[in-house]
Amino acid sequence: MPWTHSRLSYHSGYGAGINSPGWYQHLFETDDHVAERWLAMVAGLLRAEGHPVSSAHLIEATRLADALAALRGRPVPGLAELTEATLSVLCEGRTNRSA
Repeated sequence: MPWTHSRLSYHSGYGAGINSPGWYQHLFETDDHVAERWLAMVAGLLRAEGHPVSSAHLIEATRLADALAALRGRPVPGLAELTEATLSVLCEGRTNRSA
């Protein structure tokens, strides 16, 4: 049976699961511009759901993720910084779809 992100996820109840299997797949498959490519993928998913996400949003989200990483003493943004930048910039601070 093929393994999927939902089956590998810790949240599915899989005891040896990880919180973000999609992120780790992205890290494994991406050679450069990891943060930018991740945010572009997120933007595509949001656009498919009808959310207006522009290239300006992506530029600002990338800058915010970089700034957060620098403030935290990290050389590059990780999933935490990218998630915060996504929520702040691409989702305009909203954490649910109905707001």
